[in-house]
Amino acid sequence: MSTLFIDCGAGASKDCMAASLADLTGAPDGICRALESSGITGIQAELSKETVNGITGLRLRILIDGKEEGQSNEHIHRKLSDIEGTVGGLNLSERVKKDILGIYVILAEAEAKVHGRPVGEVHFHEVGSLFAVAYIAASCIAMDMLSPDTVIASPIRTGYGEISCAHGILSVPAPATANILWGMPSYAGGDEGEFCTPTGAAIVRHFADGFSDTGIEAEREGYGSGRRMPASAPFLRTAIGRD
Repeated sequence: MSTLFIDCGAGASKDCMAASLADLTGAPDGICRALESSGITGIQAELSKETVNGITGLRLRILIDGKEEGQSNEHIHRKLSDIEGTVGGLNLSERVKKDILGIYVILAEAEAKVHGRPVGEVHFHEVGSLFAVAYIAASCIAMDMLSPDTVIASPIRTGYGEISCAHGILSVPAPATANILWGMPSYAGGDEGEFCTPTGAAIVRHFADGFSDTGIEAEREGYGSGRRMPASAPFLRTAIGRD
């Protein structure tokens, strides 16, 4: 029986999660090829190594039409039905597509509760971008490659303070993130900033079978970095081992 452990001491966000899981597979180039042949228009996936405090981790950069997230002029105003259409047409396995959509259902349900609207009427902003679809897809492809029997996660570090987003200035964790985290162990930590995003929380909720702060006896580890990783927690760590 194999167990995959997600160490959320650095929080959880879509890009660092995808990079860590890709690193854990030992075949991150295969994940890039899968993304680039998935049918997402204009996508390019790039890998690089980063070393901080003697630890080396992987960075996965997604570009759409040559631009990174935050540089693109993509109009983001998608409903769950739009995401279902996009994901349904991708050249990925049915299992991977099911996992992607499962994560988006979690996001849609959280946004619906926050805004008091039916799930089908929720409009995604940042999480509805093609960048978000691609990073979520990367995590799901990696999980499919690893195929662990059980997934456990540590309590999730959220950070604290305020962030600016499509809905204005929000407290950390953002309302949608807090909604997704309901019933999951989490803590603020001692550093200001957004350590856990809605998408990162949704990925953990979708895949985790349980939570533990003791970790596992690891056979292999993965380290992933992202665009806005804080200096105090530069990598998200994942590990896989046998019971």
